[in-house]
Amino acid sequence: IRSRLKWALGIERSELEVQAFAGVIYAAAEGSRDRIPAMRALALALQRIRARPDMPAAMACERLYYEALPPADRRAELWALRDRFARVATPSALASYNANRMADIAAMDDGQIAAEVRSLLSYTHKSYQLTQVREVAAGRLKRWLLWSTVVFLILLACAVFNWAAVLGITAPRSLFLGLALVMLAGAVGAVMSVTRRLQGAIDSQVLAEDPLFEIAALELGRSGIMLSCLTGSIFALVVFAIFYGDVGKVLGLNGGFLFPALSGHMLGRYAGIAPALGLAGDGDAARMLLIAFVAGFAERLVPDSIDRILHQGRK
Repeated sequence: IRSRLKWALGIERSELEVQAFAGVIYAAAEGSRDRIPAMRALALALQRIRARPDMPAAMACERLYYEALPPADRRAELWALRDRFARVATPSALASYNANRMADIAAMDDGQIAAEVRSLLSYTHKSYQLTQVREVAAGRLKRWLLWSTVVFLILLACAVFNWAAVLGITAPRSLFLGLALVMLAGAVGAVMSVTRRLQGAIDSQVLAEDPLFEIAALELGRSGIMLSCLTGSIFALVVFAIFYGDVGKVLGLNGGFLFPALSGHMLGRYAGIAPALGLAGDGDAARMLLIAFVAGFAERLVPDSIDRILHQGRK
């Protein structure tokens, strides 16, 4: 139960990646068990790994698999290892490898084949392990940033609500409801953007890139998705601040059919969402929610707009 809870929270690497990695080796070992006696024990070991995922053990089994292969079978599978290496290697490592390898596999002797197999497996496994460490570390930082920001926003909201009279906000409930709707629209836009990217990821050919990297990104992406929703909400608030602060004139975004018009009233002075947000009417509130949705959906829209504002300011 504890391991399942950790998996649900994204605290440790999901078993799906290990199962995918071990499954490929298991299928190859299972197909060779009648010809190669050592494959029977290897297939049983991989079955246990798939039941209790362990990436280092799965990599060790893959090394044993290639060591147990007869020279002819190892030679036949070298092209697959080369293709896998090309997908995970850095450009400099790939260039160095291509400059020193023998292009014709048939011209290589058994010793050269075995040495190249060990070299390719060593680099590929090291890449997998370091990627795992990096993804886990990035996931922890994302979760820390996410919850720290959430706690900060809650404390800020509580402080503003308690000090509403001091701040001159006479309708704090309407104000907070309006800001919550703006943030919700931005979060929904971010969710739609993430959903579209996820669909694009699973629509592509599974072996076009390294599948283990893609599975790792998907399985460890929970905190990233939550962070995207949070940033979408914050970007929506930033857009609202741009309009309310009349900074939109720098970008030419005020007025017109699409963009909301301001009433000129102070935030939260009147009851009702639109007046509390300082908007002219309900139609302007709806347009503000639309802009907030676009701010969450188009993740680069708000940062690029801020860059344009800073550029205009420097001029």
